[in-house]
Amino acid sequence: MSTIRGQPQTLIEQAARARHLDPRSPAPTTHLADLDGLRAQNRTYSDTITHQKRVIAELRATITELGEQRKLHLGAQLAASAIDLDAHRRLQLDHDRLTADHRQLSARLDELERLLARTTDDLAASRRAHAEDLTRLGHSHAHIDPTVIALPTSDNT
Repeated sequence: MSTIRGQPQTLIEQAARARHLDPRSPAPTTHLADLDGLRAQNRTYSDTITHQKRVIAELRATITELGEQRKLHLGAQLAASAIDLDAHRRLQLDHDRLTADHRQLSARLDELERLLARTTDDLAASRRAHAEDLTRLGHSHAHIDPTVIALPTSDNT
């Protein structure tokens, strides 16, 4: 600090005195106003930062609380869905056995359906052959009533 007449002088006081000496320099109130504005801006930023820190702390607390609630919820779900490994193994073996049985029975069913279709065709052919035989026999034995000895056709079954 500089001294004037042996007394300490601040920069602001020096600027004020310099203003009085040089009329072209800006008014000292402008510097003071600038400083006051900067101080007010710093207080505003400080208040904003303090508020944001408080909000961040509240949000972190909320995140922690929600995380604990999530753990409790998932823990309750896992406890309710505990799996008996022995029962699961037995069920898996039963499932595999039933699946194999299903495949075998499906194959057997397909085979029986093919056999039924073939047997139905054979029966229809046999009935036609018998009907033809009876018709031939009926002509050779005219005295026999063909309606009595005729077998039903596949349409009548």
